[in-house]
Amino acid sequence: MPDLTLHAAIIKLAIAYTLLGAFIFTVVITLLSLIGLVEFKSSKQQGALFSALVLEIVVLGVGVFKDFLNFDARKVQTEVTKPLVEQVSRIEAQRKQTEDRLQLILPLIREGHTVKRGDVPACQEFLRKSAALLQTIDHPKHAEVAVQANRTDPNTLADSVNSTVALLESIALEQVRQK
Repeated sequence: MPDLTLHAAIIKLAIAYTLLGAFIFTVVITLLSLIGLVEFKSSKQQGALFSALVLEIVVLGVGVFKDFLNFDARKVQTEVTKPLVEQVSRIEAQRKQTEDRLQLILPLIREGHTVKRGDVPACQEFLRKSAALLQTIDHPKHAEVAVQANRTDPNTLADSVNSTVALLESIALEQVRQK
């Protein structure tokens, strides 16, 4: 269901300024009739105009007092733009988080491409770093990569490094798509 408070705020502002315009018009015509610059065919018209002026003063007074009539356009603008500002802030925070993740992932991908597949300690270190990064970003495969880092067989480690690099690349690609 749409949020109608924004529409209500805009409508209240429009009503307030419409009533203010009618009030100003009535005041001007009433004053001009009192000094004789505007004449009516019947004196009853001048009395009715004066009654309308009194009624408008009462309506405006009650409306302002009850906070129904809002003449503060900035307040209405703030109410209208607040959800948009919040949405932009959320998007900006997501963009920043994506950039931060990419700053962590991309150097590790480069390292994964350069690590010698026969070098057991280097492969294990790469897998440990990868597992720590995956845990930092709450990826479900962090535990699996951590287990792979404890292996000692060069061929198994090489396969683990290759699959981990592919995983990191897919995560980076997903981050770029979200950005």
